[in-house]
Amino acid sequence: MNRRQSERVSRRVEVQFWQVGQKIQRGYSTNISANGMHIATANPLPPHSRLRIEVIHGDRGFLIEGVVAHRRAIHPELMKVLPPGMGVRFLSPGELIREIFPRAAGAPRAAANEGGSPTPETPENYELETPLRDDVRTFTVRFASAKDFLGVYERDIVNGGLFVATSRPGRMRELVRIEIHPPGPAQPPVLLPARVVQRFEPEPGSGAILVGMGVELLELPQTLARLRPIAEHLATLVS
Repeated sequence: MNRRQSERVSRRVEVQFWQVGQKIQRGYSTNISANGMHIATANPLPPHSRLRIEVIHGDRGFLIEGVVAHRRAIHPELMKVLPPGMGVRFLSPGELIREIFPRAAGAPRAAANEGGSPTPETPENYELETPLRDDVRTFTVRFASAKDFLGVYERDIVNGGLFVATSRPGRMRELVRIEIHPPGPAQPPVLLPARVVQRFEPEPGSGAILVGMGVELLELPQTLARLRPIAEHLATLVS
């Protein structure tokens, strides 16, 4: 099922973006809709970052504010295969008006959490749900310790990628299922959809030990929502 509210079309146009008080950065769109866009850039901002975007197309264009819905940072060796970037949700005029005038047009006040501050709205997710057939291959990833898991989580998983050690890597662009086994007997495995974006197959006799594949984690916001509590729990054990 596609949960996007409007059709997104592939379109490459020049984009400038910045955070208030920060320098302008440049990139280009890979797809765009009335509700959001994906920006290819070597410097994607973290999820939930607020930014302003200027789209330039010949003698036309527009300026809009948005929020980063998901970020895809890529290891330099993989950039030729899968460019880094970020998915951005456009903020609607109604949201912008309510920020300044909370009761404008009859808008209710934001509900307060236990600390008394407004509860932020959850950014809409523009990722596709990725149905995987029963015949999709499953690859298992295990971790020797909480420290190992946290290192991979903070370096790779939050940026949308993962290296999977295997003697039989999947085909390029193949959809696969990754079975994450967090350390500790009380942690059940977590199944995640992914796509193969790189293969590591050393030549016979080369002596190289890096054998496996690099995968792009699909449904990244949902993936992080499932793994973040585990990471936070393990962080308390190693601190």
